Amino acid sequence: MFLDTTTLFDSRIKLVLFETHERDLKKDWSASYVFEVQLLDGTKIGHCDLRLDHLDSIYIAGNIGYEIDERFWNQNYATDAVKLLIKLAKMHEMEYVTITCQENNFASNKVAKKCGFKFIEKTSIPKRHQMYLEGLREVMIYQLVL
Repeated sequence: MFLDTTTLFDSRIKLVLFETHERDLKKDWSASYVFEVQLLDGTKIGHCDLRLDHLDSIYIAGNIGYEIDERFWNQNYATDAVKLLIKLAKMHEMEYVTITCQENNFASNKVAKKCGFKFIEKTSIPKRHQMYLEGLREVMIYQLVL
């Protein structure tokens, strides 16, 4: 099910596979990849992941997640990482991918738009969802049809 990810790099960054997770529908978990985002010289600058399923929990959490260390903000590394994850999603023949973020997270909203995602809706997080348990109440949902 998991593919070779050694081609996930561009002229500035590479995604280095950290771990994979098998699908566990009893726990409502998607199969997923987790990567370190690194500069080409190996400097770790963040992490990202791709969740391969379209479960209800993934609609709220998103297929694509990313976080870039603060000292590397405002350099478009998150945009680069998302584009590489889109490439991997296409390799898996996913029909679409989603990104979700908080309304006040202007940087993540901007990344979604720069990568061609379209705003779908702002929605409440169900009380049973892990994100709700972490104190979040609403998310902005973006989708990119592949």
